[in-house]
Amino acid sequence: MKLLIAVLLILFVLLQYRLWFGDGIFWEVRAYQQRIDELQQEAARRKQRNQLLEAEVLDLKNGLDAV
Repeated sequence: MKLLIAVLLILFVLLQYRLWFGDGIFWEVRAYQQRIDELQQEAARRKQRNQLLEAEVLDLKNGLDAV
């Protein structure tokens, strides 16, 4: 029984080590997610700006109101 507990404890420690210090460590993944969120917000702002510029271009092409 003690051997089983020891083996399980070692496995637990190894899994925790990989979580905190291995590939895709916890805080690195969190930082990447924050960066993704920032980039998505920036893309949304740029998309809105592009739509405004496109509307302005259409106004300039089709009407004299902008002049």
